[in-house]
This record gives sequence, structure tokens and C-alpha cells, in this order.
Amino acid sequence: MRLNPILEWTYDEVWDFILSRRISYPILYDNGYTSIGDKLSTTKNPFLLTSDAYSLINASFERAGRQKIVSKAKQE
Repeated sequence: MRLNPILEWTYDEVWDFILSRRISYPILYDNGYTSIGDKLSTTKNPFLLTSDAYSLINASFERAGRQKIVSKAKQE
């Protein structure tokens, strides 16, 4: 059995760990993206206090920058 304690960490605990140990991460997080998907469904997160992902006001809004894509077949 493998144990991975990070599975139980909160959003803030993960960012505290990353920042305190100066671990590198994708620059998109510093540009306002908290959840990265494809080009068509990813937008900047409107719930950030500043432009960086670790300033999210509420962790439940982590995926607020993701848009649902409606396929052309469904639109017709």
C-alpha cells in the first residue's frame, strides 16, 4: 500500500509548501490561471485577489476559470 500525504492537503497548504521551498511551477499560475485545461476552455480565474493562483480567496473556486464547451453538433 502506498501512502501519499499530499492527497489530504488543502489548496492553501499545497501553495504554502510550494512557495516556502521555492519549488518551480508553471508560469501560468502567476498569470491568473488556477486550473489549466485546453485553450478553448481555460480562462483566468475571476476570484483571485491578485493575478497569482496562490491568492485565491476561497479554494472552492479553484476551477472557476474553466468553461464548459458546447460542441457544434449540440448547437445545431
